[in-house]
Amino acid sequence: MRRLRFIVPLVLVMVIAVVILASSLSPGKGTDADIEKSNDTFQPLQKLNKLELVHASLGAHAIGGSDSDRQSYDRPGQESEIRLTEDDLLSWNMVYVGRDNPLDRSFTVDLVETVGGYLVDVRIHTYLEDMIRDAAKDGVELEVCSAYRSVSTQKSLIDRKAQSMISSGLDIDIAHHKALEYLAVPGESEHHTGLAVDFITPDKSTLDDSFADTEAFAWLSENAFRYGFILRYPAGKEDITGFPYEPWHYRYVGKEHAISMLNSGMCLEEYLSTAVR
Repeated sequence: MRRLRFIVPLVLVMVIAVVILASSLSPGKGTDADIEKSNDTFQPLQKLNKLELVHASLGAHAIGGSDSDRQSYDRPGQESEIRLTEDDLLSWNMVYVGRDNPLDRSFTVDLVETVGGYLVDVRIHTYLEDMIRDAAKDGVELEVCSAYRSVSTQKSLIDRKAQSMISSGLDIDIAHHKALEYLAVPGESEHHTGLAVDFITPDKSTLDDSFADTEAFAWLSENAFRYGFILRYPAGKEDITGFPYEPWHYRYVGKEHAISMLNSGMCLEEYLSTAVR
């Protein structure tokens, strides 16, 4: 009996510990950003790089440019436009995914955690972080609110968007249809590539057209190309891109391509179509 008096409390303590651990691991409702982070963190990834390994492999010069580096990004004139070839279409930074071109199931990407705990292609994180840092030097705060998404995360975001519309009284089928006007079908989102990021700023924390009225958008319009980023879904190109105007959505293509697209006024679809044999 004396031994039993010690065993019973010990068992109770172990049971309570298990319950607490289980509750801490279970997902809550959270925001869309919370869903994106938690789901992607636990997705089986091809390779999740640690920053210290990235720094070692890329070298010190590629990590965190200086003010003199930034000055070298000055926008050149029309004569600097490059001639796109079919070989360019095979480059990792030119990968194309859209409503009419789902990402191949064999596609993989090496990811690294960047600002805010989001994941991006390991090859672009330094340019993204340089851009955010330099914007801050100019008094503009850029916050990443979306980056890499797995297919399952994309589905979760669509379901969440549809459910919010259903809660507002919209028919189930109509709600899902409307949700797909804002979010790509899983497999057709550019966020799967790890090359796309969505921005917010402290005075504009929702993703809508009014982001275009912010200092953050004005800064990006003048400077994003310096770091290899383009406004992916510009106004007036909706029939070509298949997506509505998204002033918050930026995509990495590399500095040369970003400059050429800016000078020509082309969106990505138009630019890719100019490739010559």
